[in-house]
Amino acid sequence: TMPELPEVQRARRELEACALGRKLVLADAVEDNIVYVGDAQAKVKHALEGRVLKEVVRKGKNLCLVTDGGPWQVAFHFGMTGAFRIAGKESISYQSLRKAKQGK
Repeated sequence: TMPELPEVQRARRELEACALGRKLVLADAVEDNIVYVGDAQAKVKHALEGRVLKEVVRKGKNLCLVTDGGPWQVAFHFGMTGAFRIAGKESISYQSLRKAKQGK
């Protein structure tokens, strides 16, 4: 199922706990011809790698990462299946409300 606001908020908290004030050593954007047009995938990677994460802001399903890299920020929308994967941390998995209520 798709991530909702609590999952996006959890991702924000986890990013802050793991990376706030720290240098982002490696950033990898999964290849996706629908999301990235032209060289946008490389630009996202370039905008994050080697930068210090200054702030993580959530607005709805959007997360904005503010770095020390200049006056602009990198924004992400969690869409239908979006998530961040943090090295050394268990990935977030989503389950349907129906399954959660049934205890599965």
